[in-house]
Amino acid sequence: MSTRHWLARACKVGPALLFPLALLYACNKPAGSGSGASSSSTVGGAALFTSNCSKCHTINGSGSKRAPDLSHVGADASHTADWLAEFVKNPGKIEPGSRMPPFEGKISDSDLKSLTEYLASLK
Repeated sequence: MSTRHWLARACKVGPALLFPLALLYACNKPAGSGSGASSSSTVGGAALFTSNCSKCHTINGSGSKRAPDLSHVGADASHTADWLAEFVKNPGKIEPGSRMPPFEGKISDSDLKSLTEYLASLK
């Protein structure tokens, strides 16, 4: 299904979907852009962020400001997808005193991979 056709169908569902869809489209980087993440993984990771993480975090002004802004979390060379996965699973182990709750066992491995590849691509 083409992006335009998909967006047109989403518009029929409701205006509330327009912003997340625009965010997903804007954040989608072509495969081989240097992020190491495939475009489908990036889109899936952006959707996971929007539906779960944005309750506390923000990216490019969208989301909550209760927790750190993750707009450029991937700019730190040490913040690889693997590092981010370990942090999401058990934040207190990586950063003692972190207020973020652990998500180990609460997110599937495939979702965690998509989410962390997306976050690592944010430069």
